[in-house]
Amino acid sequence: MIHKKNFQTRKNTNSKFACSMLCKFLIIVSILQTFLFISCKDDPVTIKPPPDTTAINDDVYIWDMKVIHGYLRGCYAADTENVYINQGYNLLKYNGDTIVDIPLNDPGFGMFGIDGYDKNNVFIGGGYFVNGSNPILKKIQYGTVMSHSIPNDFGRRICDVLCTGPDEAWVSTERSNYIYRYNGGTFQKYQLDDSVYRSYFFKDVSGQLFSFGERWSNFNDSGVQKHSELLYVYKFNNNISQRIRIDTIYSPYTGTYKSIFLNRCGTDLFMIVPLLRFTGSDWEFYPGYPPELGFILTHIGGHSKDSLIMFCSNYGKMYIWNGKWNKEDSFTSHMPYYFGIDLYGAGGPTIIIKEPNIYFTVSAPLYSDSYIIIGRRNKRRNID
Repeated sequence: MIHKKNFQTRKNTNSKFACSMLCKFLIIVSILQTFLFISCKDDPVTIKPPPDTTAINDDVYIWDMKVIHGYLRGCYAADTENVYINQGYNLLKYNGDTIVDIPLNDPGFGMFGIDGYDKNNVFIGGGYFVNGSNPILKKIQYGTVMSHSIPNDFGRRICDVLCTGPDEAWVSTERSNYIYRYNGGTFQKYQLDDSVYRSYFFKDVSGQLFSFGERWSNFNDSGVQKHSELLYVYKFNNNISQRIRIDTIYSPYTGTYKSIFLNRCGTDLFMIVPLLRFTGSDWEFYPGYPPELGFILTHIGGHSKDSLIMFCSNYGKMYIWNGKWNKEDSFTSHMPYYFGIDLYGAGGPTIIIKEPNIYFTVSAPLYSDSYIIIGRRNKRRNID
């Protein structure tokens, strides 16, 4: 009897202990549920969107183009909303979205060179081709168009303009051996060698000004009459020009000799085709030239010899040099296959960089359609 009683006592004790532990467990679970509910209410779980599996474009630029009827002779980009386009007898402006006309109110005036200091100071060089010799420099200042005729100059037109200040520019006239420094409405004349019939300008990083004058020449080579040009290079010191070298130049399509197609690329000047860089006293072959381009490079631009953009019109290829070559693959897929070659000397086909974009103009065969090409920085690019 005593043993049975002890067993029943232990049984009751165990039952009470089990009930006590179960109650404590349920209380802890309830507390945890309450805590989790409050935590989720204060900081709800955000559902992350699925990863973007779209292929990342490794091109430096995203490319776009605007079709313009007629022939184009280059552009000047003051900023990404004020890109002035030289259409020969019409001045256009690309505002980042559309292309609008800028009326010059001067019928018969044909444009050739274009450059500027900013959006409020833009210089346009040209003339009246039908009426013969009459070179004119126009300046657009805060929306007002002003015309300046060069006194006693019998050149056909202004062929190059290099802006060096808000109211200062160097200009050269075609079929003339004179160049001029425009300053506040007046022209200071400089005479070059006889038979120089047009000139182009370049100012290096130190501020040194150079002029490159073309001179026609005919000579016999092994009994065969050939046509070539001479390129006279002048250096300016204290407003005095000094001829520092003479180069013989030929047709660029042979790919063997020097050419007249000069392109200002920031602090450097390049000659195409082939690709040569002006050192300040001589020409040197540029070692970074992509060999697959051959001698069909038609446009070049950049900040310096270490940061260049090159375009080959025949195959629609674009290359960027910044310590290594990067081919812009998407450029070819978005652009027409053949643009034609519109080499126009210094200032004509140069690629204009206005960060973060680049701009240049190209013309199709027979001048039926032309294009302004816009490259915008690719923000999604995964390579710096």
